[in-house]
Amino acid sequence: MSDGGKITIKTGLDNSGIEKDLAAMSSLIKGSTAVIGAAMAAATTAVVGFGSAYETSMAKASTLFGDVAVDTENLNGKILSLSG
Repeated sequence: MSDGGKITIKTGLDNSGIEKDLAAMSSLIKGSTAVIGAAMAAATTAVVGFGSAYETSMAKASTLFGDVAVDTENLNGKILSLSG
C-alpha cells in the first residue's frame, strides 16, 4: 500500500529559551505595573493637595475684599485660564 506521498519530519526544537524569556518579560511587566501605579497614586495625591491649597488661598483672598463687591468666581476663572 502507498502512504499517499506524505513525508513526516520530526524536529527536536528546544523552546526552553523562549519560555525563560517570556517568564522574565512577565516579571518585568508586573514590576513595571506596580511602579507606574505608585507614580500615578503620588501624582494624584499631589494634584489633590495643590487643588486644596489653591481653594484655601482663594477663600482667604476673598476675605480681603471686605464689603467691596468682587466677582470671585470670575476672578477664579481668569486665574485658572492664565495658569493653562
